[in-house]
Amino acid sequence: MIKIGVPYWYGEHPFNKFVKKTIKQNIDFIEISLNYPHPDKIGDIETIKRKFNIDISFHSAWADISLCNPIDSIRKTSIEIIKNHINFSKKFNPLYFVFHQSTRLPTIKFDDIRDIIYKNAIKTTENLFEFGNNIALENMSFPLLFGSSTDMLFILNNENGNICLDIGHIAKYCARTRKNFKEEFDKWINIFKEKILVVHLHDFIPPEKDHVPIGTGKLDIEYIIKRIKETNCKYILLEYHHNFNFNTYGRDITKIRNMLNI
Repeated sequence: MIKIGVPYWYGEHPFNKFVKKTIKQNIDFIEISLNYPHPDKIGDIETIKRKFNIDISFHSAWADISLCNPIDSIRKTSIEIIKNHINFSKKFNPLYFVFHQSTRLPTIKFDDIRDIIYKNAIKTTENLFEFGNNIALENMSFPLLFGSSTDMLFILNNENGNICLDIGHIAKYCARTRKNFKEEFDKWINIFKEKILVVHLHDFIPPEKDHVPIGTGKLDIEYIIKRIKETNCKYILLEYHHNFNFNTYGRDITKIRNMLNI
């Protein structure tokens, strides 16, 4: 059965208050972002997990992290930070751990630099996959790095390799590259159906607004869920950052469970 969860971002509410509110929305798990004052600032995760009988997953830091940077010292420091976060997460027996490969380096537009960045991204991804079989790389919306399914083909040959398929990122990538969303989405499903562990689900409002509740954008959510059911996906995260409140979670979880027939 596919479990459905919601994200926790430090600063929205103290973690225990956040759980008290969201648990009423019939969620299965919470994905904790480690992108804010880091693990020691979140709260007593283990106690809250037991008290509310809730599963936990983790999203690695991504802001100011550069796992594929051509500068060795920056790349190596970033790798150590993510490794520390993986080791921290293991204390709580998480459902999964998600991380990004992305860069905002302006020099990525040059072929020789892009080649170095991409090779670094593959190398560091495979290195992080060695830490467990529930670690997943998330696709991005950038045309030059991990926005395309072809960027992640190497995962097919990695025994521990998993994908976190972000639906809104596919839509934003298609908007930026003028590709057809359905064709691109189907390509991801057809190629990686055995490797998709997690889906980050949110709608998309053109030209570039993602992370909005399902049904408020332009995506065919019923078709998306139908195809997700064909994969090995075990977890769906409603990754909303805009235009929602806590009751939105409960409403949309009911919709998705109906589509999944669970």
